[in-house]
Amino acid sequence: MRGLKIHIIIIAFVTTVAVAVGGNFFSYQYRVVKPLMTSITAIPGVTDASVQNGTARHRDIVVSLQPKVNRAVSAYLLVEQLARQNLGTAFGEIKVNDNRDESLETIFYKMHFHLQQAIATGMFTQMEESINAIARQEALQDHQVIVEQERVIICLSKGEHMLFTVMPRFSTNIGQQTVERRAVSLW
Repeated sequence: MRGLKIHIIIIAFVTTVAVAVGGNFFSYQYRVVKPLMTSITAIPGVTDASVQNGTARHRDIVVSLQPKVNRAVSAYLLVEQLARQNLGTAFGEIKVNDNRDESLETIFYKMHFHLQQAIATGMFTQMEESINAIARQEALQDHQVIVEQERVIICLSKGEHMLFTVMPRFSTNIGQQTVERRAVSLW
Protein backbone atom coordinates (compact mmCIF):
# COMPACT_ATOMS: atom_id res chain seq x y z
CA MET A 1 0.00 0.00 0.00
CA ARG A 2 3.01 2.21 0.37
CA GLY A 3 3.60 4.50 -2.52
CA LEU A 4 0.00 4.50 -3.82
CA LYS A 5 -1.06 7.94 -4.78
CA ILE A 6 -4.81 8.04 -4.26
CA HIS A 7 -5.27 11.36 -6.08
CA ILE A 8 -3.72 9.86 -9.26
CA ILE A 9 -6.01 6.82 -9.05
CA ILE A 10 -9.09 9.08 -8.62
CA ILE A 11 -8.04 11.31 -11.52
CA ALA A 12 -7.46 8.26 -13.75
CA PHE A 13 -10.86 6.80 -12.79
CA VAL A 14 -12.74 10.07 -13.42
CA THR A 15 -10.94 10.55 -16.74
CA THR A 16 -11.77 7.01 -17.86
CA VAL A 17 -15.46 7.43 -17.00
CA ALA A 18 -15.61 10.83 -18.73
CA VAL A 19 -14.01 9.47 -21.91
CA ALA A 20 -16.36 6.46 -21.95
CA VAL A 21 -19.50 8.56 -21.44
CA GLY A 22 -18.37 11.25 -23.90
CA GLY A 23 -17.41 8.67 -26.51
CA ASN A 24 -20.78 6.97 -26.19
CA PHE A 25 -22.59 10.31 -26.55
CA PHE A 26 -20.67 11.35 -29.67
CA SER A 27 -20.96 7.89 -31.17
CA TYR A 28 -24.76 7.99 -30.70
CA GLN A 29 -24.91 11.47 -32.22
CA TYR A 30 -23.04 10.40 -35.37
CA ARG A 31 -24.50 6.89 -35.73
CA VAL A 32 -28.15 7.66 -34.97
CA VAL A 33 -29.11 11.31 -34.49
CA LYS A 34 -27.23 12.94 -37.39
CA PRO A 35 -28.46 10.46 -40.07
CA LEU A 36 -32.00 10.70 -38.64
CA MET A 37 -31.98 14.50 -38.82
CA THR A 38 -30.62 14.37 -42.38
CA SER A 39 -33.46 12.04 -43.40
CA ILE A 40 -36.12 14.09 -41.63
CA THR A 41 -35.04 17.45 -43.04
CA ALA A 42 -35.09 15.93 -46.54
CA ILE A 43 -38.84 15.22 -46.23
CA PRO A 44 -40.92 17.67 -48.31
CA GLY A 45 -42.83 19.93 -45.93
CA VAL A 46 -40.30 19.81 -43.07
CA THR A 47 -38.55 23.15 -42.58
CA ASP A 48 -36.59 22.34 -39.41
CA ALA A 49 -36.01 19.42 -37.05
CA SER A 50 -34.16 18.59 -33.85
CA VAL A 51 -33.91 15.85 -31.25
CA GLN A 52 -34.56 16.63 -27.60
CA ASN A 53 -34.40 14.54 -24.48
CA GLY A 54 -37.92 13.63 -23.45
CA THR A 55 -39.19 11.81 -20.41
CA ALA A 56 -37.81 8.53 -19.06
CA ARG A 57 -34.80 8.38 -21.40
CA HIS A 58 -36.92 8.89 -24.49
CA ARG A 59 -35.96 11.15 -27.35
CA ASP A 60 -38.52 13.56 -28.78
CA ILE A 61 -38.42 14.89 -32.32
CA VAL A 62 -39.29 18.57 -32.69
CA VAL A 63 -40.27 19.60 -36.23
CA SER A 64 -41.43 22.74 -37.98
CA LEU A 65 -43.70 22.13 -40.94
CA GLN A 66 -44.72 24.21 -43.95
CA PRO A 67 -48.24 25.65 -43.55
CA LYS A 68 -49.67 23.47 -46.34
CA VAL A 69 -52.12 21.02 -44.82
CA ASN A 70 -51.67 17.94 -47.02
CA ARG A 71 -47.91 18.31 -47.01
CA ALA A 72 -47.80 18.88 -43.23
CA VAL A 73 -49.83 15.77 -42.38
CA SER A 74 -47.89 13.49 -44.73
CA ALA A 75 -44.58 14.96 -43.46
CA TYR A 76 -45.64 14.32 -39.85
CA LEU A 77 -46.45 10.69 -40.62
CA LEU A 78 -43.11 10.18 -42.41
CA VAL A 79 -41.18 11.81 -39.54
CA GLU A 80 -42.90 9.47 -37.11
CA GLN A 81 -42.08 6.43 -39.24
CA LEU A 82 -38.38 7.41 -39.49
CA ALA A 83 -38.17 8.16 -35.76
CA ARG A 84 -39.65 4.76 -34.85
CA GLN A 85 -37.28 2.96 -37.24
CA ASN A 86 -34.15 4.79 -36.09
CA LEU A 87 -34.77 5.33 -32.38
CA GLY A 88 -36.75 2.18 -31.59
CA THR A 89 -37.82 2.07 -27.96
CA ALA A 90 -35.99 5.33 -27.28
CA PHE A 91 -38.55 7.21 -29.40
CA GLY A 92 -40.80 9.42 -27.29
CA GLU A 93 -43.04 11.69 -29.33
CA ILE A 94 -43.13 14.23 -32.11
CA LYS A 95 -43.68 17.85 -31.18
CA VAL A 96 -44.78 20.13 -33.99
CA ASN A 97 -43.85 23.80 -33.92
CA ASP A 98 -46.73 25.34 -35.82
CA ASN A 99 -47.32 29.04 -36.31
CA ARG A 100 -50.91 29.18 -35.08
CA ASP A 101 -52.52 32.51 -34.48
CA GLU A 102 -55.50 33.57 -32.36
CA SER A 103 -57.91 33.11 -35.25
CA LEU A 104 -56.92 29.45 -35.74
CA GLU A 105 -57.07 28.81 -31.99
CA THR A 106 -60.62 30.18 -31.92
CA ILE A 107 -61.63 27.97 -34.86
CA PHE A 108 -60.03 24.92 -33.22
CA TYR A 109 -61.90 25.73 -30.00
CA LYS A 110 -65.18 25.60 -31.93
CA MET A 111 -64.16 22.29 -33.51
CA HIS A 112 -62.76 20.57 -30.44
CA PHE A 113 -66.18 19.86 -28.94
CA HIS A 114 -67.10 17.85 -32.04
CA LEU A 115 -63.69 16.14 -32.03
CA GLN A 116 -63.97 15.14 -28.36
CA GLN A 117 -67.54 13.93 -28.83
CA ALA A 118 -66.49 11.77 -31.79
CA ILE A 119 -63.54 10.36 -29.85
CA ALA A 120 -65.87 9.45 -26.98
CA THR A 121 -68.71 8.04 -29.08
CA GLY A 122 -67.08 6.89 -32.31
CA MET A 123 -69.44 9.04 -34.39
CA PHE A 124 -66.79 10.34 -36.76
CA THR A 125 -69.08 10.95 -39.74
CA GLN A 126 -71.08 13.47 -37.71
CA MET A 127 -67.80 15.04 -36.59
CA GLU A 128 -66.69 15.37 -40.20
CA GLU A 129 -69.91 17.17 -41.16
CA SER A 130 -69.59 19.55 -38.20
CA ILE A 131 -65.90 20.24 -38.84
CA ASN A 132 -66.53 20.93 -42.53
CA ALA A 133 -69.39 23.30 -41.65
CA ILE A 134 -67.18 25.25 -39.23
CA ALA A 135 -64.36 25.35 -41.81
CA ARG A 136 -66.72 26.82 -44.43
CA GLN A 137 -68.19 29.30 -41.95
CA GLU A 138 -64.72 30.48 -40.86
CA ALA A 139 -63.33 30.58 -44.42
CA LEU A 140 -60.45 28.23 -43.63
CA GLN A 141 -57.94 27.99 -46.44
CA ASP A 142 -57.56 24.27 -45.85
CA HIS A 143 -58.09 21.65 -43.16
CA GLN A 144 -57.60 17.96 -42.64
CA VAL A 145 -58.69 15.56 -39.90
CA ILE A 146 -57.21 12.06 -39.88
CA VAL A 147 -58.80 9.47 -37.62
CA GLU A 148 -56.54 6.59 -36.63
CA GLN A 149 -56.90 3.76 -34.15
CA GLU A 150 -55.07 5.55 -31.33
CA ARG A 151 -55.32 9.23 -32.25
CA VAL A 152 -56.91 11.98 -34.29
CA ILE A 153 -54.63 14.34 -36.25
CA ILE A 154 -55.94 17.85 -36.94
CA CYS A 155 -54.35 20.38 -39.26
CA LEU A 156 -55.91 23.79 -39.99
CA SER A 157 -54.53 26.44 -42.32
CA LYS A 158 -55.54 30.05 -42.86
CA GLY A 159 -53.26 32.46 -44.69
CA GLU A 160 -49.66 31.93 -43.61
CA HIS A 161 -50.70 30.32 -40.32
CA MET A 162 -51.16 26.67 -39.48
CA LEU A 163 -52.44 24.83 -36.40
CA PHE A 164 -51.33 21.22 -36.04
CA THR A 165 -52.35 19.02 -33.13
CA VAL A 166 -52.72 15.36 -32.28
CA MET A 167 -55.49 14.22 -29.95
CA PRO A 168 -55.16 10.76 -28.39
CA ARG A 169 -58.02 8.31 -28.35
CA PHE A 170 -57.60 7.18 -24.76
CA SER A 171 -58.25 3.77 -23.31
CA THR A 172 -59.74 3.72 -19.84
CA ASN A 173 -58.58 1.33 -17.15
CA ILE A 174 -61.44 -0.02 -15.04
CA GLY A 175 -60.16 -2.28 -12.30
CA GLN A 176 -58.17 -5.01 -14.00
CA GLN A 177 -59.97 -4.71 -17.32
CA THR A 178 -59.09 -2.26 -20.05
CA VAL A 179 -61.96 -0.82 -22.02
CA GLU A 180 -60.89 0.95 -25.19
CA ARG A 181 -63.02 3.59 -26.82
CA ARG A 182 -63.34 2.65 -30.47
CA ALA A 183 -65.76 3.22 -33.28
CA VAL A 184 -68.06 0.24 -33.57
CA SER A 185 -69.39 -0.81 -36.93
CA LEU A 186 -72.99 -2.00 -36.92
CA TRP A 187 -72.81 -3.52 -40.39
